[in-house]
Amino acid sequence: FRQEERGVQWCVPGDRMSVFTAKRSRLVGAVFSLVLLGVGGADAALEDVCGGFKVFVYHLPPATFGDFNASRISWDLYDRTASFTDAENFEAPEDGKERARVPGISGMPCDEIRNGKHGSGGAYSPCFSMNNMGMGSVIEPGKKGAVPGLPFFDTSSHVLEWTILKYVHNNCYVDQPDKATLFLLPIPLLMMYKGVRDNVFEKEDIDTYWTNVKEYLRSQASWTRRQGRDHVLVVSKIVDEFWDTNRAGYKTTHFYVSDPFWGNTVFLSSGGRYHERVVNLPYPTFL
Repeated sequence: FRQEERGVQWCVPGDRMSVFTAKRSRLVGAVFSLVLLGVGGADAALEDVCGGFKVFVYHLPPATFGDFNASRISWDLYDRTASFTDAENFEAPEDGKERARVPGISGMPCDEIRNGKHGSGGAYSPCFSMNNMGMGSVIEPGKKGAVPGLPFFDTSSHVLEWTILKYVHNNCYVDQPDKATLFLLPIPLLMMYKGVRDNVFEKEDIDTYWTNVKEYLRSQASWTRRQGRDHVLVVSKIVDEFWDTNRAGYKTTHFYVSDPFWGNTVFLSSGGRYHERVVNLPYPTFL
């Protein structure tokens, strides 16, 4: 995104890019406009859509929740080396059979998220949402949601963290924190929310994960230098659900925006209240 006098600009990836501009107003909240750009421009154009930022993505301590067989993962949305060309689309296996290899989300096989029950539609919904590197499946002409002449993708409404992460990795990434001007925290918050809600993860494991993440960040000069003021964390839901310890998001993930530890961090959210540290963005949509 680009810091400007009147607002913040953020870009999310796709075979064609979608660029969202959020202008803040204390009276009406965030007002959004959508600008579509073609891909394949010069390096200067990529620098322009990155707003001049060089972004370092932390290698946070691995998630301790869930006991999964990582060898089943064919590619992972959180893997910087995964590309649009080598990531296969997910297709449900034949009835009564288990697919040997599936896409992953932060080290978790996608078909384990919904109760880990193979064969049910709910178990595979995260897998289908990972098609085309998180853009979802193409909506075929004549199908519900199709727009004549425009090849829209059936993008899940909760993939903001994935799309931002992949965009940064492809366009704005630097491999050393001392080269960065912005820092992205790749926390799989939505997967934690889904996993606890569906009784896949234990809350005790979630607590251990947060302890490890906070201890790690406290040990990093890039965090302590400005106490997280130049750090970004993505909330792929309405941010109000995680605002304080009375909200459903906290009760599920034990994460809340008003936690003093995150007191200077910027949050990118799918919607919510006006706040100086919150940037609300539309649900991702690609064409």
